[in-house]
Amino acid sequence: MPNLESIRKRNFAIHCAEGGLYMGGLAFLSAESVLPSMVHSLGGSEWFVALMPSLLAIGFFAPAVFVVPLLDRVRRYKPVVMWGGLAQRIPYLFAALAIFLFAEARPNLMLAIVIVSPLVSGLVGGLTVNAWLEMVTRMVPPKKRASGWAYRFIIQGVIGIAAGPIIHHILESRPGPPGYALLHLICFAFVMLSLVALMPMVEHDFPQPVGPKERDYFRQLLDIPRQAVQVPEFIRYLRVRFTGVGFALLAPFMAIHALAISGRPEEDVGYFVTSQMLGGIFGNILAARIGDRHGGKVVLVASRLLLIAISVFVCVNTSYAGFVTAFFAFGFAFFMERVGDLTMGVEICPRENRQSFLALLSFILMPAMILASIAAAAIQRWSGNFHHAALATGLLSVVSLIFLLRIREPRKTPLPEVHL
Repeated sequence: MPNLESIRKRNFAIHCAEGGLYMGGLAFLSAESVLPSMVHSLGGSEWFVALMPSLLAIGFFAPAVFVVPLLDRVRRYKPVVMWGGLAQRIPYLFAALAIFLFAEARPNLMLAIVIVSPLVSGLVGGLTVNAWLEMVTRMVPPKKRASGWAYRFIIQGVIGIAAGPIIHHILESRPGPPGYALLHLICFAFVMLSLVALMPMVEHDFPQPVGPKERDYFRQLLDIPRQAVQVPEFIRYLRVRFTGVGFALLAPFMAIHALAISGRPEEDVGYFVTSQMLGGIFGNILAARIGDRHGGKVVLVASRLLLIAISVFVCVNTSYAGFVTAFFAFGFAFFMERVGDLTMGVEICPRENRQSFLALLSFILMPAMILASIAAAAIQRWSGNFHHAALATGLLSVVSLIFLLRIREPRKTPLPEVHL
């Protein structure tokens, strides 16, 4: 029978492979380039285009707080994660079938299903994401958390680099709905493969379910804010997360703007995906090295500074090569932000009832991303100028950076005890 150390090593490898395959599959429907261009091409309004980079995340974050009292009663997380994972992947298959079946007969129905699919996937996944995050947090040693997230993103980046030319070829040889349907099928195949990769994971360090006296659902729910205010650094980090959604302002129309300015065809968004994923690999390598040694804060600071620089650059650039470079830098900054945020977010939460704190961190992003998407659409609709959205991204990133600089690195600062 394998010892605990060998189980942890295998779980770490599975954790990295599962995430890489899942997110690599999503690269074929890149929320920052492919999906906005796809919805724009299918006749979707600016409001829907602006929502596409955020819909999956909004779905994930929406139920986060409300399922905590239910997940606190669970004795094993893995069965919940597996069944929830299966359900959250099915919408991509439905979207592919809808495009095949309704592209000509019911185009409006097809467009609605394409738009709603990532939201439904996120909502279903959001029911179990806290269980998954708590499970992998228990399984991954603290000093390997940053590299664990980074390796997942690196695998995603490698798949994404290959996805770029494939997307280009598919949209060039099968323009319109046939190509979009095939991209959804490829995505579905990858995300299902990631679920299969998760099966060998061995759960250990099991949670202690709450006792009968603590099982009142609404009492537990109302108790989450009381616990949070006992940790001032955590409250400050909520502000950092709420204002750290500049990506959602910049991403929806960047690929559309780049193609319009450079005069390139729609299939060239594939090269944007490749460039973004290549930048993500380098960003993850750097984030893993820095994050494991020094924690997530310095990684987040670097990502905010880079996003500010990108928002200025895209305002002055007019060449296709320049936009390819901008997507490289965007991927570099975006994945550094993900590694830094996941690392710092987990470590700033007290271990006691950590699910409640993680749920608040997730939930705060839902209104933030909805507001950012609405702002992006409003700017595009009423000004028609992408530069305004880019400048708004820079300003919001400056605000988030100011909040971030006021927080101490949690790895170096003991957190106060939380009274449950």
